Amino acid sequence: MYMIHIGQRAEHRTTLAGVLEYLNADRDGRAVPRLEDIAVRHIERGEIPIERLRSGSFAVRAKGTRRGIISAIIDEVDRFIVRPHGVVLRPHEMSRASWGAVVAAGRLGYFPEEAIDMSHDDAGPLFQTADLFEEKGAFDIAAYVHAEFIRRFGFGTNGLQYDADQSPNSRHEVHVAYALARGDKVRDCVINTYREHPDYGRHDLWLRPLVEVPALRGALSLSVLRALCSVMRGDKLEITSQNVGKLLSALRHVPREGGLVDVDDALYAAGILSVRSMPALQPLSGEHARPVTPLAARIQADILQRQYRESVEVAQSERNARSISLREFDRRTRAAAVHRDGHGFEWSNRVALAVMQRDIAAVLQIFDSPRDWNTDTKRALRDELGISAKAATCASPDHRLNGAEVVVSGVCPG
Repeated sequence: MYMIHIGQRAEHRTTLAGVLEYLNADRDGRAVPRLEDIAVRHIERGEIPIERLRSGSFAVRAKGTRRGIISAIIDEVDRFIVRPHGVVLRPHEMSRASWGAVVAAGRLGYFPEEAIDMSHDDAGPLFQTADLFEEKGAFDIAAYVHAEFIRRFGFGTNGLQYDADQSPNSRHEVHVAYALARGDKVRDCVINTYREHPDYGRHDLWLRPLVEVPALRGALSLSVLRALCSVMRGDKLEITSQNVGKLLSALRHVPREGGLVDVDDALYAAGILSVRSMPALQPLSGEHARPVTPLAARIQADILQRQYRESVEVAQSERNARSISLREFDRRTRAAAVHRDGHGFEWSNRVALAVMQRDIAAVLQIFDSPRDWNTDTKRALRDELGISAKAATCASPDHRLNGAEVVVSGVCPG
């Protein structure tokens, strides 16, 4: 048993790795204690010196050889935390602090200076005589720690798999989240740690609902659960004990591999999700609120109707491919209609006035474009006035609009 005193505050830990975990834990913005305020002692072996490394981390300085110190730290973790009853516990079966001690022990493979004074050889006041059975020669600390973890626990220093298809991970909250999602037994004291500390796992969007709403645990496939939490969070809706029954009922026909679109559609059909709001269509005002001529009205109608049709076709294609939800499809079609019906006549009036005033310079500036550009505007010009703007030529800037003969090219929205 190790006693840790920081000023007047006292804590105890069963392992030296636990001491390291406690001293170097994230303090959530609180001040780091001063080295002179920290005292650590083992109830039998006495005081354990503490140092502050250049990295800012605290380090312990137990007595022994490098191999002896590392081996003793891993022995404690093995005996008191990972295999207290002879069976290897998984991270979610340990407290957050206990798993943190396991991680701290594994970390020594890469940062051995947190337990060993690496400026000295295996000699000096902090080291005892090497064990008679200890291997001689260069001691590869990283290889030794990793090999001991594999041999004793069945996983390496970077943790173990939290799901069959995932890579090993050392974050406790990840293992707890997946265990709760599977419906595995997780002790209340472990769950309460996350309930009482919202900052733990704050980036894991679906951990918090599993902690707060027991009925959600093991009730959905991981894919559907993730999608549910994402959709609800996106709409700023909470999953609570009061609405979880309705949510689960709405999702009962969603396939296990269902994702965001399936969940969004199911909740929308059940009336849980609302229609996505759109800005109100504002009445047009100002000099471009009305078309100046029938030509301007025709240009505007042709351009905006084509844009509307293209937007709806893209949305329909994505909806048919199940890449957007019904709510998103509805939002996009309504947005296309708002754009069509709420657009001012600035462009079409500019074109119409240039033609009406026989302003060749302005017409050239507008229409000086390849044959397949601005087709809506050119078509409207032909249909309204009988002027072809696709194959005309101009001899000089003084040329004037004359019946069906016109020089037109240029870049424009239509």
